Parts: sequence; structure tokens; C-alpha cells
Amino acid sequence: MGYRSCVALLLYGTPDKVDMVDNMLIQRLDPEYDRALFERLKQMRDEEGERTILWTFDDIKWYSDLDSYKDDMFRWVDDINEAVPEQERNFKLAVEFVRVGEEYEDNEVAYSIYADNTLCISRKIEIPNNFEWRT
Repeated sequence: MGYRSCVALLLYGTPDKVDMVDNMLIQRLDPEYDRALFERLKQMRDEEGERTILWTFDDIKWYSDLDSYKDDMFRWVDDINEAVPEQERNFKLAVEFVRVGEEYEDNEVAYSIYADNTLCISRKIEIPNNFEWRT
């Protein structure tokens, strides 16, 4: 048994830019294992001219190859955003990453420059609705 993490990776923006990054990622992924994993866990939504892709990994060994894919996505998003002068930019393209490890302090959160900070880590106590008080 090895070290495990829960991970979420969120990519969103105009469909053409999101598809561009998604296609670059598919080409970059290891075809024998990682490509199938990312494709199986991919959830996509289109809403009001924006495309969102979410990958969630529960109980995964998050090793350096997977971390390099995340780093590549951040670099690609930054490169695409920087290629267009700001006054001509009529699109939003962003990526967010959250990883929660087994250890209490082993958490990682990263947002690209135009991110809405949608993903976050939260600690809370939940009390069930059917909780009965003792008298």
C-alpha cells in the first residue's frame, strides 16, 4: 500500500480554448495508462458559452508524472492567455488544482491567474439531521 491522495483538476473557459488545452493534455498523457485514466474520470459541461472539464481522482497515488501533467496545464493556460493582448481578450481560460493527501498538512491548492477559485479545501463538522438529543 502506498501514499494516497484525493485530487481535483478543473479547466474552464471558452470551448475553443478549453478544447485546445484538453487536446494538448491528451497528446501529453502516457497512452498505456494515464490517458485512459484521465478520459474515464473526465466530466464535461457546457453552459452559457463556457466549457468546463473536471477531473476527480479519489484515493490515487499522485506521482511525479501526474504532477507534471498538472504543471503543463498551468503553463499552457498561461501561454494561451499571454498570447493575446489584454485589450483584445474576450475569453476567459483558467485552471484550478486541489490535492488532499493522507497527512493533515499535506494539501496543495493552485489557481491560474484568471481562476474563479471554485475548488477549495474545507474542514467542517457535520451533524446529521436525524440526530436525537438525550434527555
